[in-house]
Amino acid sequence: MKYAHYDGYNWTNTTIDSEGDVGKFASIDVSSNVNPHIAYRDETNTNLKYSYYNGSSWINMTLDGNWGGIDNVGEYASLELEILQIGLTSLTTMLLQAT
Repeated sequence: MKYAHYDGYNWTNTTIDSEGDVGKFASIDVSSNVNPHIAYRDETNTNLKYSYYNGSSWINMTLDGNWGGIDNVGEYASLELEILQIGLTSLTTMLLQAT
């Protein structure tokens, strides 16, 4: 997954996560200090992942994984920083989960 940023003069493309087929169902929000945060699906491992820029580098983490054989974790993730949760719905069980 890549992140593109325009500084007013040039575009910069940065690879955030390259471990497998990642970036599907991406949801992005920007913090009050103008750092981007992204929730997205890891298709290879069927995980919900979260990456954010801390001002000097990108931090990647897995928030939730393929548990109990449910392989649609991370689909349709929605990120909003002001509530500090990522909500998702399991299409298999139709349960709403907050991470």
